Amino acid sequence: EDSFELSRLLSTTTTTFVAGCPNGGPIAAVTAPLSTGGGSGGGGIGNVSTSGFGSRTTIRIMNNSGKLMAAIPFPPKDFSLFTGTQQIQIHRSPGDIIAIGFTSRCVLVVVLRDSLVLSYDLLGKRVLPPFFALIDRNGERNLGKGTDLLEARIFEGGVAVLGVDMSSAVVEFLDEHDDPSYADEADVTSRRIV
Repeated sequence: EDSFELSRLLSTTTTTFVAGCPNGGPIAAVTAPLSTGGGSGGGGIGNVSTSGFGSRTTIRIMNNSGKLMAAIPFPPKDFSLFTGTQQIQIHRSPGDIIAIGFTSRCVLVVVLRDSLVLSYDLLGKRVLPPFFALIDRNGERNLGKGTDLLEARIFEGGVAVLGVDMSSAVVEFLDEHDDPSYADEADVTSRRIV
Protein backbone atom coordinates (compact mmCIF):
# COMPACT_ATOMS: atom_id res chain seq x y z
CA GLU A 1 0.00 0.00 0.00
CA ASP A 2 2.91 2.40 0.66
CA SER A 3 4.14 2.02 -2.92
CA PHE A 4 0.61 2.71 -4.22
CA GLU A 5 0.40 5.91 -2.14
CA LEU A 6 3.84 7.02 -3.35
CA SER A 7 2.87 6.31 -6.95
CA ARG A 8 -0.36 8.29 -6.54
CA LEU A 9 1.46 11.21 -4.93
CA LEU A 10 4.04 11.34 -7.72
CA SER A 11 1.40 11.11 -10.46
CA THR A 12 -0.54 14.05 -9.03
CA THR A 13 2.45 16.32 -8.30
CA THR A 14 4.99 15.52 -11.02
CA THR A 15 5.21 14.88 -14.73
CA THR A 16 7.87 12.99 -16.63
CA PHE A 17 8.92 14.21 -20.05
CA VAL A 18 10.23 11.49 -22.37
CA ALA A 19 11.62 12.00 -25.88
CA GLY A 20 13.26 9.67 -28.37
CA CYS A 21 15.65 10.36 -31.20
CA PRO A 22 14.01 10.25 -34.62
CA ASN A 23 14.21 6.81 -36.26
CA GLY A 24 15.05 5.06 -33.00
CA GLY A 25 18.11 5.37 -30.85
CA PRO A 26 18.69 7.17 -27.55
CA ILE A 27 15.91 8.51 -25.36
CA ALA A 28 15.84 11.30 -22.79
CA ALA A 29 13.71 11.62 -19.67
CA VAL A 30 13.27 14.16 -16.89
CA THR A 31 10.78 14.29 -14.01
CA ALA A 32 9.60 17.71 -12.88
CA PRO A 33 6.87 19.13 -10.63
CA LEU A 34 3.58 20.04 -12.30
CA SER A 35 3.80 23.60 -10.99
CA THR A 36 6.55 25.85 -9.73
CA GLY A 37 4.09 27.98 -7.87
CA GLY A 38 5.44 31.14 -9.51
CA GLY A 39 5.66 32.97 -12.78
CA SER A 40 8.32 32.65 -15.41
CA GLY A 41 11.61 31.55 -13.98
CA GLY A 42 10.26 32.17 -10.51
CA GLY A 43 10.64 28.67 -9.24
CA GLY A 44 8.40 29.41 -6.27
CA ILE A 45 9.56 30.86 -2.96
CA GLY A 46 13.27 30.41 -2.44
CA ASN A 47 13.44 28.52 -5.74
CA VAL A 48 11.68 25.50 -4.21
CA SER A 49 8.57 24.22 -5.92
CA THR A 50 5.24 24.13 -4.16
CA SER A 51 4.87 20.44 -5.01
CA GLY A 52 7.65 19.53 -2.58
CA PHE A 53 9.65 18.11 -5.49
CA GLY A 54 12.64 20.33 -4.81
CA SER A 55 14.75 22.70 -6.81
CA ARG A 56 16.86 20.14 -8.72
CA THR A 57 16.34 17.17 -11.01
CA THR A 58 18.36 15.16 -13.52
CA ILE A 59 17.87 14.93 -17.27
CA ARG A 60 18.83 11.39 -18.24
CA ILE A 61 19.93 10.31 -21.72
CA MET A 62 19.84 6.53 -22.22
CA ASN A 63 20.51 4.24 -25.13
CA ASN A 64 17.59 2.21 -26.46
CA SER A 65 18.38 -0.66 -24.09
CA GLY A 66 18.15 1.67 -21.08
CA LYS A 67 21.86 2.07 -20.32
CA LEU A 68 22.63 5.56 -19.00
CA MET A 69 24.68 7.60 -21.49
CA ALA A 70 24.54 10.95 -19.67
CA ALA A 71 23.05 12.49 -16.54
CA ILE A 72 22.62 16.26 -16.78
CA PRO A 73 21.87 18.10 -13.53
CA PHE A 74 19.07 20.64 -13.88
CA PRO A 75 19.41 23.47 -13.32
CA PRO A 76 23.10 23.37 -14.24
CA LYS A 77 25.54 24.63 -11.60
CA ASP A 78 26.97 27.23 -13.98
CA PHE A 79 23.60 28.44 -15.26
CA SER A 80 24.24 31.84 -16.81
CA LEU A 81 23.55 33.87 -19.92
CA PHE A 82 26.16 35.80 -21.82
CA THR A 83 24.82 39.06 -23.24
CA GLY A 84 27.61 40.87 -25.02
CA THR A 85 30.19 41.50 -22.34
CA GLN A 86 27.89 40.72 -19.41
CA GLN A 87 27.40 37.36 -17.70
CA ILE A 88 24.06 37.04 -15.89
CA GLN A 89 23.39 34.24 -13.40
CA ILE A 90 19.93 32.78 -13.99
CA HIS A 91 17.76 30.81 -11.60
CA ARG A 92 15.29 28.23 -12.81
CA SER A 93 13.67 25.16 -11.27
CA PRO A 94 12.58 21.80 -12.72
CA GLY A 95 8.98 23.04 -12.88
CA ASP A 96 10.03 25.55 -15.54
CA ILE A 97 10.63 22.77 -18.11
CA ILE A 98 7.77 22.65 -20.63
CA ALA A 99 9.21 20.47 -23.41
CA ILE A 100 12.11 18.22 -24.33
CA GLY A 101 12.89 16.57 -27.64
CA PHE A 102 15.56 15.60 -30.14
CA THR A 103 16.38 17.10 -33.51
CA SER A 104 17.19 14.85 -36.47
CA ARG A 105 20.88 15.25 -35.60
CA CYS A 106 20.31 13.91 -32.07
CA VAL A 107 20.61 17.27 -30.31
CA LEU A 108 18.54 17.23 -27.11
CA VAL A 109 16.54 20.45 -26.82
CA VAL A 110 15.09 21.53 -23.46
CA VAL A 111 12.61 24.43 -23.52
CA LEU A 112 11.73 26.37 -20.38
CA ARG A 113 8.54 28.28 -19.58
CA ASP A 114 10.12 31.68 -20.36
CA SER A 115 11.39 30.50 -23.80
CA LEU A 116 14.93 29.79 -22.58
CA VAL A 117 16.36 27.02 -24.78
CA LEU A 118 19.09 24.59 -23.71
CA SER A 119 20.76 22.14 -26.09
CA TYR A 120 22.91 19.08 -25.38
CA ASP A 121 24.65 16.34 -27.33
CA LEU A 122 24.18 12.65 -26.47
CA LEU A 123 26.99 12.81 -23.90
CA GLY A 124 25.33 15.69 -22.03
CA LYS A 125 27.64 18.45 -23.27
CA ARG A 126 26.19 21.82 -24.24
CA VAL A 127 25.85 22.35 -27.97
CA LEU A 128 24.99 26.08 -27.74
CA PRO A 129 24.94 28.53 -24.86
CA PRO A 130 21.43 29.03 -23.38
CA PHE A 131 19.31 31.52 -25.34
CA PHE A 132 15.75 32.83 -25.48
CA ALA A 133 13.63 31.73 -28.43
CA LEU A 134 11.39 34.76 -27.83
CA ILE A 135 13.03 37.86 -26.43
CA ASP A 136 11.01 39.98 -24.00
CA ARG A 137 9.20 42.61 -26.07
CA ASN A 138 10.00 45.30 -23.50
CA GLY A 139 13.58 45.30 -24.72
CA GLU A 140 14.91 43.63 -21.60
CA ARG A 141 17.00 41.23 -23.63
CA ASN A 142 20.17 42.03 -21.71
CA LEU A 143 18.47 41.50 -18.37
CA GLY A 144 17.96 37.79 -18.99
CA LYS A 145 14.23 37.80 -19.66
CA GLY A 146 12.26 36.01 -22.32
CA THR A 147 8.58 35.75 -23.20
CA ASP A 148 6.42 33.23 -21.35
CA LEU A 149 5.27 30.40 -23.59
CA LEU A 150 1.95 28.71 -24.20
CA GLU A 151 3.55 25.91 -26.17
CA ALA A 152 6.82 24.60 -27.55
CA ARG A 153 7.31 21.83 -30.13
CA ILE A 154 10.66 20.30 -30.94
CA PHE A 155 10.92 19.10 -34.54
CA GLU A 156 13.66 17.51 -36.62
CA GLY A 157 15.25 20.87 -37.44
CA GLY A 158 14.83 22.75 -34.16
CA VAL A 159 12.01 24.14 -32.03
CA ALA A 160 8.87 26.22 -32.66
CA VAL A 161 7.42 28.28 -29.81
CA LEU A 162 4.21 30.23 -29.18
CA GLY A 163 4.23 32.98 -26.56
CA VAL A 164 1.38 34.01 -24.27
CA ASP A 165 1.26 37.27 -26.25
CA MET A 166 0.69 35.17 -29.43
CA SER A 167 4.16 35.95 -30.77
CA SER A 168 5.98 32.99 -32.26
CA ALA A 169 9.43 31.92 -33.35
CA VAL A 170 11.08 29.04 -35.12
CA VAL A 171 14.61 28.17 -34.05
CA GLU A 172 16.59 26.13 -36.54
CA PHE A 173 19.72 24.27 -35.47
CA LEU A 174 22.32 24.36 -38.22
CA ASP A 175 25.76 22.75 -38.17
CA GLU A 176 28.73 22.08 -40.41
CA HIS A 177 26.63 19.73 -42.58
CA ASP A 178 24.27 22.54 -43.60
CA ASP A 179 24.81 24.85 -46.54
CA PRO A 180 26.18 28.14 -45.09
CA SER A 181 24.33 30.18 -47.72
CA TYR A 182 21.02 29.06 -46.15
CA ALA A 183 21.71 31.07 -42.98
CA ASP A 184 23.03 34.02 -44.99
CA GLU A 185 19.63 34.33 -46.70
CA ALA A 186 17.69 34.37 -43.41
CA ASP A 187 15.19 37.10 -42.60
CA VAL A 188 16.64 40.40 -41.46
CA THR A 189 14.98 39.96 -38.03
CA SER A 190 16.69 36.62 -37.43
CA ARG A 191 19.45 36.14 -34.85
CA ARG A 192 22.49 33.89 -35.06
CA ILE A 193 23.56 32.11 -31.86
CA VAL A 194 26.97 30.48 -31.94
